[in-house]
Order: sequence, then C-alpha cells, then structure tokens
Amino acid sequence: MHVSVLCRTELFSAAQHGHPCPAPALLPEWSAQDRLGIVVREPMGAAGASLLMQLACALFYEVLPVRRRDQYPPLFVFHVGGRFGDHSPLDVWPPRREVFLPHDPYLLLGALRDRAITRLVLPAAAGPTGSGQARPTGPGEIGWLTEAPSGWTDAASHLEQLRSAYLYSPTGAIHDADTQLSAASSDLESMVEDTLQPHRCHTEFSQRDDESLLAMGAGPSSVADLRQWLEIFGQRLDETPPRARRRALHHRTALRETSPQGDVVVQSYRKIEATDTFALMACPR
Repeated sequence: MHVSVLCRTELFSAAQHGHPCPAPALLPEWSAQDRLGIVVREPMGAAGASLLMQLACALFYEVLPVRRRDQYPPLFVFHVGGRFGDHSPLDVWPPRREVFLPHDPYLLLGALRDRAITRLVLPAAAGPTGSGQARPTGPGEIGWLTEAPSGWTDAASHLEQLRSAYLYSPTGAIHDADTQLSAASSDLESMVEDTLQPHRCHTEFSQRDDESLLAMGAGPSSVADLRQWLEIFGQRLDETPPRARRRALHHRTALRETSPQGDVVVQSYRKIEATDTFALMACPR
C-alpha cells in the first residue's frame, strides 16, 4: 500500500493543448466511485502510462483520505493477448486486479463493464509512438458489437459510465499528443523501476528480515501479507522476456528530463471520446 503514502496530486504537473493546468483536471470531477483501467497489449506496456495511473491513485485517496489507512486503489490492468508483466509494484493488488483476456473486443468490453471502469487508458493502435491510429467509429458501426449477444446494452452502459478516456504509447510518448503529465518524484519512479526490473525487486525484498520488510509497507499489512506478495510476485518473474524489459527501461530513460529538482519524467497522452473506444478495443498491436 505504498501508493497510499507516496502518491499525492501536488507531485504532478500537467498541460493540455499546450496550456498548463492542474493535474487533477486530466481526470476531472473524480468521485469516490471512480475506477481506472489500463489495457496492455505488449510486455511492460503499462509503464508508458504510469503517471496517469499514479495520479488516479492520488485522487482515490484525496477524495476520501480515510482510505489511506486500509485500502488499495482500484487500479485494473487488462492484459489482452498475453501476460505482460506483474504490476503489483505499482500497487495493482490484489492479484485479481490484473485481468488476462484473449484478443476479443467483446470480452474486453465485458471485463471493463463488470469492473465498473470509469476512466480508461488504451494503447494506440500501431507504431512505437502511436501513429497509424484507427479511425474512430461509433458503436452502431462496429461489427463485433452489433453481432454480440445484446451488445447494445454493454455499449450503452459503457458510454453512460465512462468519464475519461486516453490513448497512450508504451514508450510514454504518443504521436499527436494533446496532454502532458510530469513528475519529479524519485518515490514515484522507484515503483516503475521495480515493475520493469522484477528480478532485482524480488531479490531486494526477499533478503530483508521481517522487521525491515514490514517497515516498507503501509496500512495494516502484516509480514505474512508481504511474504505472500513476494511468493506470488516470484511466480511471475519470467513472464516477460529480458529483451522486452531492457527495451522498456530504455524507453523510460528517454522520458527523463533534467531540472533543478532532479530528473523529471514526462509522459504524453491523447484524449479521446468514449465513442472512440469501441474501435480501439479491437485493435491488436
């Protein structure tokens, strides 16, 4: 539950359409019922939207500060077409909050609806920086949606509940971006580094004694909780190939800009309408 201590909105800076804005404006009118979901289609892809995930965590706690005592944020990672790395260092936990799906847009839509996702982050359709984007298409023009069993009801409820939607690139820099989010916090960055370097992270925490292991946690986590996390985390260490992890680390380094406050990580996104998300759910990389 380290995000309950480390994620705060004042750590972020933001801009939309070239104009600075408060970071919470990227996920406006955040409520106690909001839930963020990110779709991942390649190894470690979610690192390209880590700042938006962490901003959502900060808002989850700030809307009801009492949550910092005993709640993980409702972050959901939807792995489409494979298993693309353990995201628990970003506090995507318990394990059921990582959802594994085949390349089937109807199953993805159902998974989003069943988890009441209100803020959705989707990977751009093709290309390392999000070029080659699919043409947005309304639900009435989507074949898989009109052919699904009562697909119209899933479409209607998705459009009713979705409050924000963004495109991201796994590199962290998307083509034709209109939104920028940045942070200079080494604590925020350490969560991403632990995600991208799972073997190092697992070794580091496995070697700790009970007292120092417990000191890293937050909330009511016990030593037994943390040892159980390490066991589950250890089972997924080789889920992504070393080459993919090295590539993700390279992309991460490219996002860093030097400032008087230290290294600043800058990510870019593109805001889309809820109606655009249907076509994008069917876009494999």
